[in-house]
Amino acid sequence: MSRVSWVSRIALAWVAVLSVCAQLATAQLPTARLLSVFPPGGAAGSSVEVTVAGSDLDEAAALVFSDPRVTGLRVPGTADRFRVALPAELPEGHLDLRVLGRHGLSNPRAFSVGAAGTELSWKETPSSPEKAFDLPIESVVQGRLAPQEVLWFRFRGEAGQAIGARIEAAALDSRLVPDLALTDASGHELARVRRREWLDVRLPAAGTYLLRLNDSLYRGGDTHGFRLRITTRPRVAFAVPMVLQAGRPQQVTLYGRRLPGGAPSTVLGPDGEAWEQVGLEVVAPAEPDPSVASVTALPVPAATPLVSEVWLWRGQAASGTRPAMVPHEPVPWALTPLPVVAAAPTGLVSVTPPCEFSSLFPLRGQASGVIFEANAGDVFQVELTSERWGHPVDPMAVVQRAKRVPHRAPGCVGPVEGRGDRAASDRGPRRIPPRRWPGPVSLPSEPAPGIPGVPTGRVSHAAAPGW
Repeated sequence: MSRVSWVSRIALAWVAVLSVCAQLATAQLPTARLLSVFPPGGAAGSSVEVTVAGSDLDEAAALVFSDPRVTGLRVPGTADRFRVALPAELPEGHLDLRVLGRHGLSNPRAFSVGAAGTELSWKETPSSPEKAFDLPIESVVQGRLAPQEVLWFRFRGEAGQAIGARIEAAALDSRLVPDLALTDASGHELARVRRREWLDVRLPAAGTYLLRLNDSLYRGGDTHGFRLRITTRPRVAFAVPMVLQAGRPQQVTLYGRRLPGGAPSTVLGPDGEAWEQVGLEVVAPAEPDPSVASVTALPVPAATPLVSEVWLWRGQAASGTRPAMVPHEPVPWALTPLPVVAAAPTGLVSVTPPCEFSSLFPLRGQASGVIFEANAGDVFQVELTSERWGHPVDPMAVVQRAKRVPHRAPGCVGPVEGRGDRAASDRGPRRIPPRRWPGPVSLPSEPAPGIPGVPTGRVSHAAAPGW
């Protein structure tokens, strides 16, 4: 046998050995994956039996919640059922739930906590108007949709009563994309929303009404769970400012539906109707509540950088001529030790760094921004946030030098320019997605004249050196 043949065999043997070693190096232990939890919530002060589903959940022993007061122990003789104990002092909101098993902790899923005495369940699937489930206002029912399934719910209302039907799905990590329709007792359709979780309407007359629920593509299964509630409580869509100075009172403006003392605003909601707005004074705590520091504290779960600074405002009682304001869901605010500047959505606002600035994006064709004084060589850092609050924004930030004026030193304008200016029908406050420049903004050493920018967005953080 030739020497070349032996060399080839040795080379092939080494290739085989290296291949086996690479496979062993990349081998990993199974990862526990939690796909669904049902039911996806329960009332405070109750005990709920839940069923979990996923992969590699071997030898599941317990459920671990983001609030240590909540416990979940496996039901004896079962592998996927757990008894969850919810203490009576729990506030309404969401918790993170994980499964603890042989392969460690699983990924989290959301678990909703409701008010005591509000949870209902059906014995027969309400698959037709004749079998509609009776759902009193302010009660909650939870279920899941099967493929091609349509569910019906019945409630009574009064003439002129403003109600909101809320399908909670996305916040529960459900794949359900709901369509909701409201009809009267005779089947005449009064309102409909597609691919949205809220249906807000004012009832035309006293009587019985029906709600129709289906997935927008008629999908279904274990991962299509939901919680439905019909409420007359205020719905707060967003607030301006979205950040408060810790430990101090501040005037804020709430936008939403069914706001006590509210008046129509110039901002339109997703249904094309104007949001209501109301102003009130809110006193922010000196420190955030550690019990709400979970990944679900903000509308975008991945937004962990702000989580430790979030405070959930749950409303205020009536005082004098001021009516009570208890929203359907708590309002998240970020807390900061810095001064907060809240301004109208148009025009340039003078600020003194370091500070926080919060407002709405202007309408198409309008301009806004901030202006601040600086010296040559100063270094500033700017942070922009909006996406983590659940708002669909993709702006572009611009920093420009302002003109020299007789009574001012050379300065810098900090505008923000949106790539897609919002139309009048767009909704929500337009702060900006979390995005940092590669480095801080440094002013040139030689001042030169410039032109103020034409911004169509918002800078949320403007900080001095060392911030």
